[in-house]
Amino acid sequence: MNQLQTLQQLIQTTIKDTASVIAPIFLLYGELDDALYQSSAQTIYDHVNFTKKRLRIIPIQDIS
Repeated sequence: MNQLQTLQQLIQTTIKDTASVIAPIFLLYGELDDALYQSSAQTIYDHVNFTKKRLRIIPIQDIS
């Protein structure tokens, strides 16, 4: 298995495992963060089945 396949498998496993989270989560990222961070936060949020979860985006004007 090459490195890309290994990474893809790790990502799939991690996404699957987020469904078993049984604690509140709070994810946040800033609007200036790289799109990868934004996408990752949204993916985690979407796959966590626990009902107490929050995703917050920090607007540019709040970043100092």
